[in-house]
Amino acid sequence: MIKGRGACPAFFLSSKMKVALASFMFSKNLDENVEKVRTLTMEAAEKSAEMVCFPECALTGLPTEDYEVDRTLATEIPGDLTDRLGAIARKFRIYMAIGLLERDDGRLYDTAVLFARGGDILLKYRRISSGWHSRNVPVTLYCEGDSFETAEIQGIRFGFLICGDLFEPEAFRLAQEARPDVLIVPLSRSFEHGEYDVERWNREEKWVYAKQVAKVGITSLLINALEPKELGGSFGGLMVIDSNGEILAETPIGRPNLLIYKLDFAEKG
Repeated sequence: MIKGRGACPAFFLSSKMKVALASFMFSKNLDENVEKVRTLTMEAAEKSAEMVCFPECALTGLPTEDYEVDRTLATEIPGDLTDRLGAIARKFRIYMAIGLLERDDGRLYDTAVLFARGGDILLKYRRISSGWHSRNVPVTLYCEGDSFETAEIQGIRFGFLICGDLFEPEAFRLAQEARPDVLIVPLSRSFEHGEYDVERWNREEKWVYAKQVAKVGITSLLINALEPKELGGSFGGLMVIDSNGEILAETPIGRPNLLIYKLDFAEKG
């Protein structure tokens, strides 16, 4: 049981939810990626998951340095693409969290969206840290967010941080002030040269994340993108880390995966 909702209560109620973290081998073809999201969402629902979570910029990958290309890849929120994703959530009666490249009045954002079981958008978050785009692109077109909100589902309050936000003082300060029970953290993390360095991951990298989650102090679901090496080589891997930095569940990097985990929070009665 995950604790941390008050000190020494007389008795406990329990807020529970079975979540699925999902990574798939990214393709340059958006429709193929949407189909992989649909397939994994169906599999998560068949395993009785109530929420499925996908990586950062899950359908397009991170932006290039070519604004016209990136603008074409990006989606308005709401828009046709979120309608398709909402329909998947609705079909399988499951909450869905996913990272998207957003276009809003010509400006681009690294965004995460949480869909309700009925397909409506419950929560939208824009990445606050700037590491998602090249330093060579115009900051008037590649933009960051500055706010943090939460959504409560089945007695559990969820919020987003995206990738480098976990290490951005302003981002995790906002998260700490909002005090969600769970952070959904879509990632697109790669090593130099796009290598899937399993030894490095197990020796040092995953412990960096565990230590940072402990610093933020909020149970976190980490979902890393998985890409072919020639497309950037984000190496995948899924983790559930509690507010003390303990890794509660994980999958190996370098391969597609679906991780099912039951969140179980004790709360003051």
